[in-house]
Amino acid sequence: MKFLFWSLVSLLFLVMGCSPSHDSLVIKASKKENILTTFYPTTYFAESISGDLIPVECPVPGTEDPIHWQPSRDSILKYQSAGLIILNGANFEKWVDSVNLPLSRVIESVKLPSEELIRYEAIAEHRHGPKGTHAHEGIDGHTWLDPLHAKEASYNILQSMCVRWPKYRDEFTKNYTELVEGLDALHVRMNAIEMPPAFASHPAYNYLARRYGWNIKNLDLFPGKILSEEQIKIIGSYAKQKPIRLLLWESEPLVQNIEELEKRLGIRSVVFNPCEMIYRGRLQEEFDYLSRMNQNIDRLVSVIGRDGTGQ
Repeated sequence: MKFLFWSLVSLLFLVMGCSPSHDSLVIKASKKENILTTFYPTTYFAESISGDLIPVECPVPGTEDPIHWQPSRDSILKYQSAGLIILNGANFEKWVDSVNLPLSRVIESVKLPSEELIRYEAIAEHRHGPKGTHAHEGIDGHTWLDPLHAKEASYNILQSMCVRWPKYRDEFTKNYTELVEGLDALHVRMNAIEMPPAFASHPAYNYLARRYGWNIKNLDLFPGKILSEEQIKIIGSYAKQKPIRLLLWESEPLVQNIEELEKRLGIRSVVFNPCEMIYRGRLQEEFDYLSRMNQNIDRLVSVIGRDGTGQ
């Protein structure tokens, strides 16, 4: 009896000591008809393909950087119970390596061969907002900025949605065709840009640069922080080596930064939003992926054409 008693006690402590952590939660089969994504672009692609047939949700708050977001226990449970989970892939979502997800319901929309994935040139500390800094190293996951990669990702999403919900195949395919028309038009516009050498405040445009032959020098600048004298000198030294008169910002920079760069170095600033995070609001239809990308092109072409930056 004593042996049985202490065996039961040991088993109790063993069970208590093995309470499930975030990455060891038991995954159950899901009958839900919903899609969960990890950031805005794949949300847009999935919503465009789905129409109103399958609800699409991104649990990542609009104020969070999706690359370095860490999901709560509730968010993990939500992912684990989803009918389909869409990742960008290309090592974009850092958190997925530490979370147990149902592989049969997970797809990576980017399926590029490893040799086609771009790697950051060097480690760079960068700040996206009040959450602090992070390093850009390893594989660059900003694939969606290239309209043709976005098209490939959308096709992979379509295929997975058709497998999961075959009864909607015709509707999904029709919606996908309409989405592709917008992406193809975006590619045509991008391809027509006579892009001069440019700086980038953030290493987000590497896939665009490769696709369209852009000459981009990546920097490490935060749009909401005043440029230091040292930063201005570094930018100036680069500009002297190879005349660069254009700087792409991921969001609206401080007016002081715009004025200092133009006055002292003759460098014009242009906002080219990577569309990682788009706040949902009353005018959402005017600020979707395609609209934002076309606005990026409008601003870029306007500056290049207005001041001869592209000469």
